[in-house]
Amino acid sequence: MVITRFEDIDKYPEYPSEDIIKMFVDYVIQNSIDEDPKKTLSKLGDLGDKQWHTYQELPIEYKNNIKEFLIRIWNNNDNEFLESILSISYCFALEKGFYKKAFENYSGNFKSDFERDLNASVGEFINPWWTLKN
Repeated sequence: MVITRFEDIDKYPEYPSEDIIKMFVDYVIQNSIDEDPKKTLSKLGDLGDKQWHTYQELPIEYKNNIKEFLIRIWNNNDNEFLESILSISYCFALEKGFYKKAFENYSGNFKSDFERDLNASVGEFINPWWTLKN
């Protein structure tokens, strides 16, 4: 599989291999250079939703690539931006400390939802599937 445009995300398999995951994550991040950060966040959000539905955690190196990218474009002054960061962090099961940093700066309408997700996650990473265990 070769990814030549973002619309190829529709080809994201139900159970992707690590190579497929890496291709998609790398494609979104590498092609964001000349793009509005909010557009890239939207694409990462779409990819995160697909990843969430695999019910598998990404390998740590891919999580770190996503986190490092989000740090580079970070904006504490925009609740919509922080909401996207929180949603992406949730779907990709990023580090709780990273999620908490965004949560502490967020003052939007979904604060209690994000707090619930943070508190329900045991361990070092956010657990986006915690609601499925009940």
